[in-house]
Amino acid sequence: MPFFSIITVSLNAEATFKATAASLLGQEFEDWEWIIMDGGSTDGTLDIIREVAPGEARLSLTSEPDQGIYDAMNKGVQRARGAFVYFLNTDDGLADPGVLKHVEETLAAHPGVDFLYGDICEIDAEGRRGIQSSPPPGQVLDEFVCGCLPHQSCFLRRSLFAASSIGPFREDYRISADYLWMMTAVSAGSVQLHYLPRLIANYSVGGISSQLEKSLPESFRALNENAVFLEAIGERRIREIYQQNILTLRVELNKIRAELARERGKKELIKAKLATALSQQNELKNALKMRPGGGFAGRVWHRIARWAKPRA
Repeated sequence: MPFFSIITVSLNAEATFKATAASLLGQEFEDWEWIIMDGGSTDGTLDIIREVAPGEARLSLTSEPDQGIYDAMNKGVQRARGAFVYFLNTDDGLADPGVLKHVEETLAAHPGVDFLYGDICEIDAEGRRGIQSSPPPGQVLDEFVCGCLPHQSCFLRRSLFAASSIGPFREDYRISADYLWMMTAVSAGSVQLHYLPRLIANYSVGGISSQLEKSLPESFRALNENAVFLEAIGERRIREIYQQNILTLRVELNKIRAELARERGKKELIKAKLATALSQQNELKNALKMRPGGGFAGRVWHRIARWAKPRA
């Protein structure tokens, strides 16, 4: 039995798959299996999989149509044999070669842990990087009111997916089933959490979960329907967290508005100075139209004309 079951869901991911594979194949800790659930890619993804891991006995590839990402993730869990499950997306990657070794050592030192999580590095389309730190276990419930633990940082005991109180991902959710699953897991008093303060993965921002107008309505549904979570945290605490977040957002919005006003003021000042300079130039040109004759005045006029002539 492998210690980790690494599950990758892929569909037409030839542009990013090599980097994802390299982050796993380069790990110092090697007691893992890699379950790839491909949704029937029509690009070069399958060729790349065979290219990057030829003859890799720990790799299991299934390529078939699915009913969405959570259907594929559930199928991956069903095939898993490891003690802990980790979902590695095709546009993400483990942060460094020591991730799995560090996680395994931590779990060995804390054998009762069911749900280990850490931090991630977010990378946007321009390549800018930012660290997203996770809260300690005592603050995890609060985190799920207006946020979530990123699943890219989470190692989950496989038996949780068979537990009657948690079970598999809800496939009637298309975007937020992992949010709902983790919310239920952290609310269960029997699930032991552990925070490992280190980078677990590099996460590429820009997926459908980043499109808030599509993802938030489903997340609100998950929050409102999760009786286990609502009972664990209490409605009063939810209101307090929402009010604090609204206050924080309004303060930040006012700062942005003030900064925009300052920038507009700077632009208006530049426009005014430019208008003054153009006006002075036009006055000088009009004066030069009164061309004097020869002699000293004529020489001065020619020098001024050359100086005032617009440069390319």
